Amino acid sequence: MREAVLELRRSKSMVLDPADPNTRSAGSFFMNPVLTPTEHEQFLDRCREHNITQRIPGFPTDTGVKVPAAWLIEQAGFSKGLIRPGVGISTKHSLALINRGGSAQQLIQLAEEIASQVEARFGIPLLREPILVA
Repeated sequence: MREAVLELRRSKSMVLDPADPNTRSAGSFFMNPVLTPTEHEQFLDRCREHNITQRIPGFPTDTGVKVPAAWLIEQAGFSKGLIRPGVGISTKHSLALINRGGSAQQLIQLAEEIASQVEARFGIPLLREPILVA
């Protein structure tokens, strides 16, 4: 069982591997937002306004609908494999922000840009998963 879990995580670059630059991440950087039924309807309205015609993912929960943060990020224009000076987004998962020899500040700036663009486009704030230590 352990090996199966490790192999799954390795396929997503979530196991440290010096040969894989995608593993230089904090893992999933943003939590999947859970929207109330009203927020979910507003979100669907915004998707229609932006002519998003493909299936819009959502998963029912006890309190509303969970929307994949990775999907929101990609729909806001941030694709897997994005490269910025010193940082980027994993080629395997758009939730994994990676360090490409840059600073923590560069990574935080990218995260803030992503969160800002998602909120501007969809009205949904993204919350960070990692805890920042000053």
